[in-house]
Amino acid sequence: MISGSMFKVPLNMLFTEKVGKGELAMDDLIGGYRYSELLKGSIVHSNNDYAKILWNEAGRWIENENTVYHRYRELIAPYMGEDPENVDEKYYENNFFTPRQMINCLKLLAENPDRFPGLIENMQLAEPHKYFKRDEQRFDMAHKYGYLTKGSTLYLCDCAIAYTDDPIVFVMFTDGVDSAYSVMADYATMMCDYTQYNTAQRLEAEKKAKAEEEAKALANAENQHEDKEEAAKSMNDKLSGESLVNAGADMALSAGSGNSVGAWLHSVLYSCNSGYLSQ
Repeated sequence: MISGSMFKVPLNMLFTEKVGKGELAMDDLIGGYRYSELLKGSIVHSNNDYAKILWNEAGRWIENENTVYHRYRELIAPYMGEDPENVDEKYYENNFFTPRQMINCLKLLAENPDRFPGLIENMQLAEPHKYFKRDEQRFDMAHKYGYLTKGSTLYLCDCAIAYTDDPIVFVMFTDGVDSAYSVMADYATMMCDYTQYNTAQRLEAEKKAKAEEEAKALANAENQHEDKEEAAKSMNDKLSGESLVNAGADMALSAGSGNSVGAWLHSVLYSCNSGYLSQ
């Protein structure tokens, strides 16, 4: 689908990644401009001339028979989750992306902000009260819109990282949609609401699971304690029985082998310890 200026996100990922690697500085000149100026101009102000300077520069990083624009699209393909050699040919025809490609791009950026220094910060400054950010002001949002008209058809797009309790990425492409601005704003709010609801459900489930796990651990500990007490009691009973036997034997011996009372006591005690009675 026609992405409009959303292409400036993966385009700047090429350059900010070089900044992160130390291969490029924000003050380095590209086409007579500091890169920091090109970054801000293309993302915050959506300057197409600055973007063209950047893709022409990127297109010179590799050498093949393709055009500079084609080569720049080859370079950004991995950010979009695509193999540049096997991607659909339409990818190279014009400024086309699919929603899935833009989601892959945003997900990579959101999960690796230090890999692309400065890009998210500039996206957070862009159009603070328009597109996805027109109504949704509860959460910080890094976004880049796309806008193009062909005849009477409006192509309105936006892609965003929303910093809800569990951050999310989402994108919308429209093609001649009535009230596209309102549809886009409502969609952003709906996505944030849905995410917050799911987060609350997840946290409640985790809390319940933790409580159940703690209760199970406590029950196991109590059972182990009871088992230990029972084992200790059995040992004490055994030791007490052995003590009585020994005491009875001592009494019998002290009474002498001819003493019938001592012999009777020895016989009874011995039989009790063995589990049966005999006299």
